[in-house]
Amino acid sequence: MSVAEVGDVIATRYRLTGLLGEGGMGAVFEAKDLNLDREVAIKLMHAQFGAQPDAEARFAREAKVSAALHHPNAVKIFDFGKDDGRLFLVMEKLRGKSLSAIVNPGVPLPPHARTVDIVRQIAEVLITAHEMGLVHRDLKPDNIFLEVASDGSDRVVVVDFGLAFIAEREGAERMTQEGMIMGT
Repeated sequence: MSVAEVGDVIATRYRLTGLLGEGGMGAVFEAKDLNLDREVAIKLMHAQFGAQPDAEARFAREAKVSAALHHPNAVKIFDFGKDDGRLFLVMEKLRGKSLSAIVNPGVPLPPHARTVDIVRQIAEVLITAHEMGLVHRDLKPDNIFLEVASDGSDRVVVVDFGLAFIAEREGAERMTQEGMIMGT
């Protein structure tokens, strides 16, 4: 069962216009921001995740840290909150394909120069994230998007910092337990 239906309005502001993908923790929809009249993507978590102890605080912390990651190769975060028991995250709507849709087993990789440029852009956003103490923890082809710029070049966008954590600093509280398996 989906966490929401096309046509639903989240937080009196975001009208869901299409389902982009669904997984075990929730779903990602394309939506219309009714206040700013723009297209966005909204990730809605299943209600049971919002009911878990500390889930809302963890989600808020991760959303704020992700929003603070200002880099051309990181997805832009616009808003987050809780609506009808469901945690949600609003981000830029990407117009492109995931790396997993482009690179398939048995299919040759893109030309060498393009592959190097893709890897360089991924490395640049990860360096910036790591300088902030942010660790992605679920970097995989499904979480890397390629958009084609007007000049024909690739814009690589790393998404789904939802499993990220802030590298521990002295006195910082760890948000996951040691030995806990995260990511895919």
